[in-house]
Amino acid sequence: MNELRARPPYGQPINWTNTIFFALTPVVGIAGIWLYARSYGIAAGDLIGFAIMMLLSSIAVIPGYHRYFAHRTYSASRALEAFYLVLAPMSFHPSALVWASEHRDHHKFVDTPKDPYNIRGGFWWAHMGWIVHGSTRATFDNVPDLLRDPLVRWQHRHWRALAFGGSFLLPMLIGLAFGRPLGGLLWGGFVRLAIFDHCTFLINSAAHIYGGQPYTSDETARDSWWLDFFTFGEGHHNFHHAFPGDYRIGHKPWHFDPAKWWIASMAFFGLASRLHRTPEERISAHAEVPARDAVRRHDELPQLHVAGAESAGALQ
Repeated sequence: MNELRARPPYGQPINWTNTIFFALTPVVGIAGIWLYARSYGIAAGDLIGFAIMMLLSSIAVIPGYHRYFAHRTYSASRALEAFYLVLAPMSFHPSALVWASEHRDHHKFVDTPKDPYNIRGGFWWAHMGWIVHGSTRATFDNVPDLLRDPLVRWQHRHWRALAFGGSFLLPMLIGLAFGRPLGGLLWGGFVRLAIFDHCTFLINSAAHIYGGQPYTSDETARDSWWLDFFTFGEGHHNFHHAFPGDYRIGHKPWHFDPAKWWIASMAFFGLASRLHRTPEERISAHAEVPARDAVRRHDELPQLHVAGAESAGALQ
């Protein structure tokens, strides 16, 4: 990781709203469930509510914000689009306009100072430092397609209300169905927020540090199969950066990618269409380039060793 090090822009003003929110969410969640469990225990309804909220958050952000709004890897019906727009803010991710705009900048300027979550600033900068020190985006020049969408503009105006309602009211209602509204709030609200957000942040941090680079070595994105289980199928990040228009990120049949299965199921029911798949011959051709580079570097090692020995002998 030393070769990636650069000075992160921590000198930017601190966004105190984001800082306080991300600091308090896990504290309230952990302290809350500990105190609540001491009096009322942990019931199956609490865990069911947590699982439901995690699933809804994952569906709205990964196949929704990421693969639909940011990359347009498929077409969604208005009903499915509205579903994403209403539920994605429940994790306090910003509006689709802001999210997609920042993410398109990430792909366009990856590993440079213009990359919003530039991994060259270090793990913690890419993980959440950019959020703590982030500034509000004033223009959306790179999302003209989203600006034309009245549903997206409506969500941009009201995403904070959707965030509070989805993050706290919805899990309370789910908990109420089990007779435990406070348990629903703590498990499906605060605990779920802390876990889900840090899992998604791993895509910007860990997925640019750990793993292989079978499709492109021109940037830091990496394939890490184990990240699939924390990120709803986003772990094959090197493939994604090589082929950002593909609706699959776990592109092999055996890759764990619930998001691609969700999108395919929506297509089966007529709620999605025009699913983009990168042709296999293009994937294979792309994979040969890093392989040739690896062979070349391996072949150069003996030559470098000999050259180094000759240089050392000349100095004696």
